[in-house]
Amino acid sequence: MSVKIKTGLEDAWDLHPNKLIVMILEGTDIGRGKALEGCQVKVVVERDGKSTKTIAKTKAVKTKAGVSQVEWNEIFFLSDISDADYLAIEVEDSRSMGSKNLGRQLVSQVQTIQPCDEVVDTMVLLNYKGEKPGEGIQGKVHVRLLYSSHPESVSRMEEPDPMKLTYNHFFDNFKTGDLISYGGHGIVSAVTRVVTNAPWSHCGIILRLPNRYTRRDELFVAEFGTNVDGLSDAFNNGKYQWGLNVFRLFERLHQFHGSSIWWSPLLIPVDEARLRATLPWITTIYNFYKAANKNTKEAAKSFNDAFKKQDPNVLFFKANPARPFLASLVGEKNMNYADIAALASGYFVNELLVKLGIIRGDEYLGYPTPKRIVCLRCYGPPALIGARARYWTPSMLPETVKAAMVGVNDPNYKTTGSDTKRMDLARRILFSIGH
Repeated sequence: MSVKIKTGLEDAWDLHPNKLIVMILEGTDIGRGKALEGCQVKVVVERDGKSTKTIAKTKAVKTKAGVSQVEWNEIFFLSDISDADYLAIEVEDSRSMGSKNLGRQLVSQVQTIQPCDEVVDTMVLLNYKGEKPGEGIQGKVHVRLLYSSHPESVSRMEEPDPMKLTYNHFFDNFKTGDLISYGGHGIVSAVTRVVTNAPWSHCGIILRLPNRYTRRDELFVAEFGTNVDGLSDAFNNGKYQWGLNVFRLFERLHQFHGSSIWWSPLLIPVDEARLRATLPWITTIYNFYKAANKNTKEAAKSFNDAFKKQDPNVLFFKANPARPFLASLVGEKNMNYADIAALASGYFVNELLVKLGIIRGDEYLGYPTPKRIVCLRCYGPPALIGARARYWTPSMLPETVKAAMVGVNDPNYKTTGSDTKRMDLARRILFSIGH
């Protein structure tokens, strides 16, 4: 059923083994242009083709005659979903004299939502069984789904589910400024991916830095988020829970618990002098969250004070497009900034790229989500370098996708900042390994 989380986001994902995120965006040609008093969408499950149960419903929206589109933009976290359940979408007009059915459609059996752990964006055609001749398909509803049976943390896995890594194909090309993007598990990751309609929940940036002990250069990945698996931070013996972490790159790749890992090469060389000048800024952020982890309550209090003062250094949390949906699930008072730290991963990478002189601060409009970062013109096409082994059958991959995975551009792909082209490439890769 639709879950209203009462205790906060921590552990919400692991309350039940099977989870479903459903986002209802908008409807088109609902009711064939007639005025609607209270148009709403119901998410319904069927069992054995007989019993039905409404597990979520949107708010009722009033429209005028002739209006072809109805917008809801609501998201639901459905926990304890059975694989045997069939998912259906129903639309009705709630009126003062009763409700009128405007259409219904069976979407899918839950276990057949593919690829698993990835966003499925679809238009549901409504079938209306009216009394008049010719009444059939009556509008459509834009829906996004993400179904998962994975826990948020690897420590809660009942059986091993290893990651198939293919970074050896372009290991020699890894360098400072390259982007590492992740498709993570958990409520924050899932909502981020559904809201942005992308496979990426958070991201980090590769840095070549001296090892603190040997002083030899190594590859690290700096990323802003919540360290749910307690990985060792390269510059501290402890294991920070949230904020800015700096991991050894290959340890991070091998220890990541999620559905996918992607690498995007930076197309513009990083100036070493600017990198050295930027390191103190990174250190300042790192030390701030190092202190915040020692007293999370005080840190949360300072964040609340900063919000009231409109401090630009922390307002990026509120500006993230996924944040209102998370707040709708738990309530504003239960928003723990330690739990939603990953929302700022794209913001951190964006600011670092500005300081390195790779992009201008005013070059891109809108909040820098992981999807927007992946689609920046300064990066090449994203290549999949890690996926869950149980979805992995290389023989299934088309030749163009195999080429993209080993770092060779699709011959039909031009390196641009187009969201559409990059998302098409990413989806072709995911759907090829997901079936």
